[in-house]
Amino acid sequence: MVSPANRTILSSFLAALFVVVADAALGISASLPFGELLVGLLVFPGFTLLLPQAYFAWRSDDEAMVRRHVWAGCGLSALVVFGTAVNTGPPERWGLLGVACALLAVPVGITAREQYRATLVGDE
Repeated sequence: MVSPANRTILSSFLAALFVVVADAALGISASLPFGELLVGLLVFPGFTLLLPQAYFAWRSDDEAMVRRHVWAGCGLSALVVFGTAVNTGPPERWGLLGVACALLAVPVGITAREQYRATLVGDE
């Protein structure tokens, strides 16, 4: 039997494949400004990296595993977006750098909130 983790990863890859096939069949990326870039970001860092890690973090009971999944998903997605930003023109580059910084802000904010709460508990 296939493990739940493997089913999650397989379903995220199938969703990414569905978006690619739907884009090829309907020409969605051609009709949108920066369409190819948007579809590419949705497919690779969105569906294949961030979505499974977010699901694993949501389903986990262990706080350390939640942090690891959030950092892995957001960190790897931000790394891919940074890499994509290097190979684009100036208008797209600034948007992609903003997306990458927002992706990194999520785990940093979660960690800062946890540290703040730990100081409040320690003062009591």
